[in-house]
Amino acid sequence: MRNYNVTLDFGEKNTVMEPLSSSSTMDSILHTIKFRGSSENDYAMIYLYEYQTAQSFDLRDRLWKLMKSYCTMVDIDSATLSGLDGFLASGYARVKSGFGKQVCYSGIVALPSGAIGQRDFVVLAHFTNASLNEQLVKTMHIDYVGQTVKIQA
Repeated sequence: MRNYNVTLDFGEKNTVMEPLSSSSTMDSILHTIKFRGSSENDYAMIYLYEYQTAQSFDLRDRLWKLMKSYCTMVDIDSATLSGLDGFLASGYARVKSGFGKQVCYSGIVALPSGAIGQRDFVVLAHFTNASLNEQLVKTMHIDYVGQTVKIQA
């Protein structure tokens, strides 16, 4: 299994990181971390999808489905994020105060995963500050840090 460090630039934004949550199916594991801001509509999330086998769906479609659950009027373009080919999306947040007042950004890339499996990494920025959301996604940095080491007693 490959391991990665992810660096996100929140600028001066104060956030609270919630604990990692994971869920699984027969062929996949989804890891999620949420960063909360000052209100229920002020947050960011990172997702790591891990698959035992290569998947046939495309990243653009995955990003579109994710963004549609949080935003309306979603626009997606090809992008290079952290040196990897992927997609960048923006849209208007689905919030109680109405559409068009809060712009979200999201990005997705496929991480190198070795000979078997597939890993897709997503950042969703849903803070009330659109410039922060854009900065957070466009400047994300992912570093490969090596193999997991098992220590035996």
